[in-house]
Amino acid sequence: MARARDGAGPVPGCPAEQDARTDPLLGTDYDWRQAESRLNALTDPTAHGGAAQDAFHVVIPSLPGYGFSARPQAAGWNPDRIARAWDELMRRLGYTRYVAQGGDWGAAVTEVMGRQAPPGLAGIHVNLPATVPPDVEAALAGIGPVPEMTEQERATFEALAAYRKSGSSGYFAALTTRPQAVGYGLTVCSPAGGSQWDFITCPFDGYAILPSTLAVQAIRSRP
Repeated sequence: MARARDGAGPVPGCPAEQDARTDPLLGTDYDWRQAESRLNALTDPTAHGGAAQDAFHVVIPSLPGYGFSARPQAAGWNPDRIARAWDELMRRLGYTRYVAQGGDWGAAVTEVMGRQAPPGLAGIHVNLPATVPPDVEAALAGIGPVPEMTEQERATFEALAAYRKSGSSGYFAALTTRPQAVGYGLTVCSPAGGSQWDFITCPFDGYAILPSTLAVQAIRSRP
């Protein structure tokens, strides 16, 4: 898993220093009981100095075809359809008012829920506002002109262009072209599979330099 070195320099792989930071965290250093106690404070606030009305339910559905979800019987489960299903799920569970939160692919679904604005949805929160407008995506791919941008948007555009040229988006290429190649290793509770994920996610350290000013338009639905 670690990057090997020889006279020609590093070869593709995850830097050894990255493994040195992440492996102990996952194996021994993370305080699982402390994290559990924080969650308990949310589920039983009166036992932790809070008020009963501070408690709330958390509903965590699995995306169709992943986790605890069965394989879809047909194609077409794009963010729009999943968003409608999430609202239907909440209504069937008896919730007349709720908020939605999403990250990564869940952020795409949550943003769509915000656009659809079903009656019971009180608000949304996303922690991955990473949508690129179609005209900007075309410019990044070299198939369209660079649109007019503010100085801040231009800085984001250039940072994103540099990121894509750096080879750090290999994880995205793998997930969008050969998802099963990594899917099996990550869905069978395999420690080796999870650790190998470092191989293509270690460049994530650079994400902090990418602003999110381009993440303002709705995503394009994909089957």
